Amino acid sequence: MKTYTRKPHSESLTELFPNADRSGEALVRFMRRLELKMNRLAVCYCNGYTREYTNTGHSLNWDFSSHESYDQWRENCRYDSTHWESDCNKALKLLTKVTGASGSLKDSLFINGDARGYTLKVCKEYVEDNDMQIGTDLGGDGILSPDPDYFIDRI
Repeated sequence: MKTYTRKPHSESLTELFPNADRSGEALVRFMRRLELKMNRLAVCYCNGYTREYTNTGHSLNWDFSSHESYDQWRENCRYDSTHWESDCNKALKLLTKVTGASGSLKDSLFINGDARGYTLKVCKEYVEDNDMQIGTDLGGDGILSPDPDYFIDRI
């Protein structure tokens, strides 16, 4: 497994997204927040449920203290492919807006629905064709937000 230094990864992201509305550490933090949110939703999609409290998003507060039964709660908490695709589209729109991605780069960004790995990725072909200096998964797809536990600060 590759290890990453924070500075080169932030530089790689800045080089990858030269038109981004933020750079360096700010871009790394944005990617990490979006990564964690989409990973939580990928887990909900795999499990088939979450809790919707508002029209603006999904809350992962699983509170059984209300008057509803578990069956009622489960019925009200369904999270299926319609929800997942809608959330992925919103996340990709936000990602392309913040990063300023366009053309083939925009087409190469995707959300991985496998809850066991990273969710924000760049397709393998784009990584190889552009000789990107970015961490990859076992399939060769570029990881936009690797786990900070794998960062080694050597400054």
